[in-house]
Amino acid sequence: MAREMSVWKGVAFSAAAALLFSTKGTVVKLALPHGVAPTTLLGLRMLLALPWFLLLLSVTPGRSPAATYRRDVILTLAVGVLGYHVSSWINFLGLARIPVGLERMILYLYPTIVVILAVARGRQILSGPLVVAVLATY
Repeated sequence: MAREMSVWKGVAFSAAAALLFSTKGTVVKLALPHGVAPTTLLGLRMLLALPWFLLLLSVTPGRSPAATYRRDVILTLAVGVLGYHVSSWINFLGLARIPVGLERMILYLYPTIVVILAVARGRQILSGPLVVAVLATY
């Protein structure tokens, strides 16, 4: 029963993350005409995301936040700054110049483009599970 509840928590967090992530571009495009800088929007986004990351840390099964190793915390923060902050900053700057529809199209086509390039370069063999995985991204 506890395992089943854990699975449903994961599904709920994933669904909420997908919903909130998909609205990001629209919210940014609505705020830009009002003179809000992309950097300000990024700071607001990160500030709003912090409590959710702390919540996820507190409900992590099997390890309490106090048991998290110092090295893990440092590496996680480094990856978060590079992967979340820098990529979001570049994305927000781009949204100031392109329509949100184009941003959505690039976002959804990205996995397909990566697979096509990997197959074309001979680094990946096109297989049934790979095709299913690419289709699942849509």
